[in-house]
Amino acid sequence: TIIAMARALGLSTVAEHVETPEQEKFLLAQGCDTFQGFLYSGAMTRDDFEEAVKRSSSDATRQLANVA
Repeated sequence: TIIAMARALGLSTVAEHVETPEQEKFLLAQGCDTFQGFLYSGAMTRDDFEEAVKRSSSDATRQLANVA
């Protein structure tokens, strides 16, 4: 219902506390836009988060280089 209401208002949706692939699959089927929760990562310190962002950015850059 919340996802449908957000769609009607032209808003995007974020599901919090997604912990299982089944929850993710259900939310995707309902049209949820974005997810966060332990399915993707546990809590991180600031330093761990910054390192993960750097690693992710570096991985994305390599993937783009391989496509070109």
